[in-house]
Amino acid sequence: MVKSMEHVEELITGLVASAEADLFVRLILTAEDGTTEVFGSAGITDSDLSDLPEDPNLRALCVQARQTGTPVVEDRLAEAESLLHERYGLTAVVVIPPPAASGTDAFLVFGARTVAAFEHATVERLKRVARVVHTHDQENKRRAQQLRRLVIQLTEAEDRERRRIAALLHDDLQQTLAGIKVHIDMAARRTRHDDYVTNRLETAGDLLDQAIEWSRGLSHELSPPMLRMRGLVPALRVLASGTERTHDLRVTINAPEEHPNLSPLAGHVTYRAVQELLFNIIKHAGVDEATVDLIERDAGLEITVRDHGRGFDLESALKQDSPIGLGLLSLRERIEAIGGMLEIRSIVGAGSTFTIFLPSSATMAEGVLKETTPELAGEPCNGRKLSVLVVDDHAVIRQGLVLLLNEEPDLEVVGEASSGDAAVDLAHELRPDVVVMDLTMPGLAGDDATRAILSNAPDTRIIGLSMHSEEEARDRMLSSGAAAYLSKAGPSSDLIAAVRGRSERPPSP
Repeated sequence: MVKSMEHVEELITGLVASAEADLFVRLILTAEDGTTEVFGSAGITDSDLSDLPEDPNLRALCVQARQTGTPVVEDRLAEAESLLHERYGLTAVVVIPPPAASGTDAFLVFGARTVAAFEHATVERLKRVARVVHTHDQENKRRAQQLRRLVIQLTEAEDRERRRIAALLHDDLQQTLAGIKVHIDMAARRTRHDDYVTNRLETAGDLLDQAIEWSRGLSHELSPPMLRMRGLVPALRVLASGTERTHDLRVTINAPEEHPNLSPLAGHVTYRAVQELLFNIIKHAGVDEATVDLIERDAGLEITVRDHGRGFDLESALKQDSPIGLGLLSLRERIEAIGGMLEIRSIVGAGSTFTIFLPSSATMAEGVLKETTPELAGEPCNGRKLSVLVVDDHAVIRQGLVLLLNEEPDLEVVGEASSGDAAVDLAHELRPDVVVMDLTMPGLAGDDATRAILSNAPDTRIIGLSMHSEEEARDRMLSSGAAAYLSKAGPSSDLIAAVRGRSERPPSP
């Protein structure tokens, strides 16, 4: 693999020339096998690089240099069966190991066709060259790590802001619109004998329905709850159905039955990548079909997005300040920041294929931002989120609770149920730390469901939740074993505190 280090290439070439060396390579050797990597090279072609690790003499010299921590000079290559001598006519070679504290396996190899070229003074100069190269290498690595951290921070900040806006849309705007709709319906019943007013109110009601639907769709697009609750594949299936409904692009998702296990960061980056690629197909490909394939391999997860549309000239797109080029570069940066790779193949008139590969380490990539720390929140710092099961027969309320709780960095909603019976089954399957339980539901009521859950999992903390504020309702939940009872109309901070096992204020009677 050839690396470009243009700003040191001239320096290295000059120093190599001054040392009368005829060859320079940077060689990375592992204990089991060898791979080569070249920058600022002199005297060797890229096509010859793959053969170098096969030279047993060179490998032995690298091992010796690693063990001694000092440069090794071999000036009898002509007497040995050496690839360096046979192919390049070299009679002497100097192998300089990496500094012990450099954290790299890069050896610097200098070769010469005359033994006299590597006298003591020359070796000392080559050691200085090695220090320059290793210093530059470490600085490059440090800057790459900084860039990766910044990209991850930006990705996490974007996701956090998307979730915040989605929660505002859901918890504030949609609820307000729904409230207005209720009042309009009430007014319509009072004015049903006035055709003009009735028609106007019906029109207003229809517009409100459209606004609620638009707000709900935007909320899900900004922060799909399915991604957090069920994982990547179910979220992509929802994305596919929404894309077909909204943009007339039929998306086929081919995925294994066993959904891939991804960290929240890797799942978010991958979902956004597929979403952006599908949006590019909508804007530029001129087709009504696309395919997304997910394949789990031994080395990691491979996701391919494919269309048979217009295609584009990749080299031109990436060189110019075109929207598609900038978008693909940004996408590649985010994928590479978590340790993945993006391969793009496109032929004008024959479509495009985008392949995302996430090695095992990338699928478990962790973020770098923390909105708060468990110590600051008054919680034990055990590195694990509290798992929560949300139970409510009203979908709007249930989704609002899920969004609210998932906003907290130390809480994670692991499941939802719309009835007491489903809650008992899910609690047995998921073993959550906390259950937020509605009291009044069809079928098994919240207090009965609480007793059933605690009989199998007595350590589960159950928080009763209801619109009813009567003492009788409160007593029902607390007597069934619930740790707390709260009103749905109360402050959200009270619920969050109760889930964490604290109380923000004395419980109301």
